[in-house]
Amino acid sequence: MFAKGKGSINSRYKQVKRRKKYNKNVNMQINPGGAIHRCAICGRTEKDDPSLEFRYCSKCNGAYEYCNQHLFTHKHVE
Repeated sequence: MFAKGKGSINSRYKQVKRRKKYNKNVNMQINPGGAIHRCAICGRTEKDDPSLEFRYCSKCNGAYEYCNQHLFTHKHVE
């Protein structure tokens, strides 16, 4: 019925459940309060002000996200 070494449906279910719990905990540590976007300068999120727009800077090394007020006025990260 199952390929050798693949495990049972129950063990697969437990693995998927464990992975979802882990990913949820990691995401909550990165962005507390469930916010998706956070400005690298001021720390504001879309929860603080729904009218803010967020963008990534193409000149900075890394994934730094900035609100529309700080996108063009920040120092680039090298």
